[in-house]
Amino acid sequence: MNPMTRFGSVLGVVALFGLALATLIHRSQLPTEGSDGEVDFAGAHIPDIEVDRQDGSNVAIREMVPDGVSLVFLVSVNDCLVCQAEITQWRDLVNRHSIFTIVPVGVGGDRNTYREMAEREIPGSEFVFDDDHALLTALGAKPATPTRILLDGTRVVAVSQERSGDALLIATQDLLRRKESAMPPMK
Repeated sequence: MNPMTRFGSVLGVVALFGLALATLIHRSQLPTEGSDGEVDFAGAHIPDIEVDRQDGSNVAIREMVPDGVSLVFLVSVNDCLVCQAEITQWRDLVNRHSIFTIVPVGVGGDRNTYREMAEREIPGSEFVFDDDHALLTALGAKPATPTRILLDGTRVVAVSQERSGDALLIATQDLLRRKESAMPPMK
């Protein structure tokens, strides 16, 4: 066997080992099923990446995502295949992490519509608009676009993806309520 072939074989084995190790590390960071049968979600699998608020300050995504999510609005228009693929990824995350409650809200709409709807559901809501999927990426999906989030506030987080009339919006429970409540310490 010539040296280049041997080198290629060794390199291939090292690459496979690295891939297996990365997979194990990723799986170890996902929430696990507790003794009561419910998924224990503590945000440990969410990367500690910073996003920009509109006032110029930063906040870590890990701080934005609470222990549970109270609302998820999924909206698809014009049978967009890209939108459908992204909604499928969100549904997979719902099943995997058990942190979302899906609330279908119809077809179409714009940011003001979503803002008004979430305001009715959770008075005092403030929003994050995620036009290029930073939160979706942080939760483990793989959209093929750059990431950027603008944060309007820190109470209820909403994520909206809009492209050619397609939209995806998530509204979480009140983050301040989580901080003020007497929750048992995270594991």
